[in-house]
Amino acid sequence: MQNISKLSALLSVLVAFTALCGATPTASAQATDGRGLFEAAARAIEGVDTITARMTLEGGGSKSFLQFMPSGEGVFRAKRIESDEGEPAWATRIVGAGKDRGDGEEYTFDAATMGDEITWIEHRSKSVNTSKLDRARGVGLSMRLQMNIDELLSEEPLARELDGLSFELKERETVAGVVCDVVQVEYAQDNSPGARGKAKANKAVWYLGVEDHLPRRIERITDADIVAISLILTLEDVRLNAEITPEDLQVDVPDGYKKIEPRAAGGVPKRNLRPTAVERGENASVVSKTPSRDKAPSFSVLDASGTTVSNETQAGRVSVIYFWGTWCVPCRAYSPLISGLAETFAGQDVDILAPAVRSGPAKAKAFMKEKAYTHRLLVDADTMARSFRVRVYPTIFVIDETGGIVATETPSKDETPEQLIERIEQLVRDELTRIGEG
Repeated sequence: MQNISKLSALLSVLVAFTALCGATPTASAQATDGRGLFEAAARAIEGVDTITARMTLEGGGSKSFLQFMPSGEGVFRAKRIESDEGEPAWATRIVGAGKDRGDGEEYTFDAATMGDEITWIEHRSKSVNTSKLDRARGVGLSMRLQMNIDELLSEEPLARELDGLSFELKERETVAGVVCDVVQVEYAQDNSPGARGKAKANKAVWYLGVEDHLPRRIERITDADIVAISLILTLEDVRLNAEITPEDLQVDVPDGYKKIEPRAAGGVPKRNLRPTAVERGENASVVSKTPSRDKAPSFSVLDASGTTVSNETQAGRVSVIYFWGTWCVPCRAYSPLISGLAETFAGQDVDILAPAVRSGPAKAKAFMKEKAYTHRLLVDADTMARSFRVRVYPTIFVIDETGGIVATETPSKDETPEQLIERIEQLVRDELTRIGEG
């Protein structure tokens, strides 16, 4: 019996020693916590000066939604630079081709960032645009927004990941020949003003290289309980500290395209659209290179604060008029995007007006307040809607600075709300550019 007791004690010691030494590889591989993996990735990027990779984007999740998901391929380059303020920053460029949705047409894209500015090709208007990152909008930016690793290259790398609500460590997987630690993070809700009206993943699965801790795949998941969709970005042939020239980070201007320089902080440089009395005399007209367009119908309504809005008050400004109603089901998809449009053009000579039709002022105001929308509400707008002959809701008009109708847009089954609003935004930018060149 004594020998048996000694043998049992010896076996216990051996088991304990085996566990301490990590003799079971699978258990050892999972010993690190998920948050620790993101901390390691954040530290790893600090020692990197350049990154290049081939990127592939594809949709995942519910099969019924895959036809609407974007896809693309591109080459990504990033180089650490010194900003104008002397602080370290990243310059990046993504060049490739893709589709905004599975059954859409493929188009090429080229977008580069330098500090807090971004330059990109906009094929619709045949232009190369430069804007502040937080105000940049356009069809040509769609793929760049999806194919990025901005989380890693931000001023505080992986800040949102490190602030995650929960972390789930999964089994290691091999991606593009690289063994990766896999961790799923659930994000805290983003209530910042810039996040309003924008869809954002509430979960993500990161595949981080075991050796260098840098991502080889990022699956960004939007889980709405009933359905979950995801965008999967895969990085292959990742190279660190390779040589990148200044030319590698510059967007080329195609033949026949115009270059639009960065705008001042207040938007398009101010110009006196209505000359002073000395310059014009009493009956002089507005001076600008304005195309001949049909004039918008006459209107005069009150906004939510009781201020009159009319053709006269909008003279000299570009107006986006969004006819909607609290009862309008399709409007629920467009109103957040319209609110985002108001934030985009804040401080510029643009007004985003939202006439509420067949909706009482009190109900419309309460609805706007509940949703925290930032566009300008116009109340008791039924007469205005009849003047504009609105038959479909929502209907959106773009009006130039002289009251001419630039475009009239309504929803279509052939495009998403985001695509329609992107087109509206580009029309507004084109008008601001024309006014600035006038």
